[in-house]
Amino acid sequence: MIQIIAYIFVSFAFGFFSAFNGIDIPAAYGVFAAAAISIVLLYYLRLRPREVSRAAPAEDFLEEIPASEIVSPFFRNPVQFQLIAQLINRRFSKSTGERRVYNVLCFTPDEGEEAYSLSMLLNHHLSDEISWTILAGVANEDALKIARNGVYRFDDLNSVDLKYQESNWTRASGDLAEFVRAKESIRRHCDFQLLDLTENNWAEFGGKYDLIVCRGLFSEITDKAQYEKLKSFILGVLNPNGTIVCGFNEEWVFENQIERRFGPGLIQPKSSAPSTTNDLRSSSRPSKEYF
Repeated sequence: MIQIIAYIFVSFAFGFFSAFNGIDIPAAYGVFAAAAISIVLLYYLRLRPREVSRAAPAEDFLEEIPASEIVSPFFRNPVQFQLIAQLINRRFSKSTGERRVYNVLCFTPDEGEEAYSLSMLLNHHLSDEISWTILAGVANEDALKIARNGVYRFDDLNSVDLKYQESNWTRASGDLAEFVRAKESIRRHCDFQLLDLTENNWAEFGGKYDLIVCRGLFSEITDKAQYEKLKSFILGVLNPNGTIVCGFNEEWVFENQIERRFGPGLIQPKSSAPSTTNDLRSSSRPSKEYF
């Protein structure tokens, strides 16, 4: 639609300009010139990539992400994965004395794509010296089978950065060429279990975690008592300095516990924040500290 409007506008403008100035230009040359000007105009209005400063807030990055990437089954909402990667790099680059273990709990209503996305990210950013695991809860038996099998459509990986794809997937051949399977490089770090919200079985996911991903989880809950229990459970199993990743519209769930906000949907609760760190804020209001 933008191309059509721009072309009509430029064509009429060129025609009026030629008429009022008495310029005798054949119609073919006029159409050609109008098309050329339209291409240049469209490039600057629509096609020219917008530069984003590295210091820009995370909300600005979100505007740069095509909708096709936002709804992709892998690396949904890439801005959050960018911030997770920066959190990890910061944590393990500060000192050699940092605990060399990184545990992730992943509660998402999908078929394992979220956990494998995290596994690709961690496999790329963490060194061999760091041990890491992902315990993932999926919504039903069918999703559990798919996640444990690790087979997905090749097209699902189209929006995934090549640095995360390489060495992590095997593509089938022949009639099955449209499918890929996760390699051991990312499969061995993922443990998939059934998460049954109706039975409140999340206690089976007990432990201590450095990162808890629960995007879309609270949208599945309608019972207030169940909602409060799940919220308390998540806060209870999060390690000190741990991070919660929730949906952009789910931050309100933890609004009274937020100590630090790293970006949209990435928070550090008060209960897990270090009390001696000067750059963290004691206010319950989210800080505007972005990477």
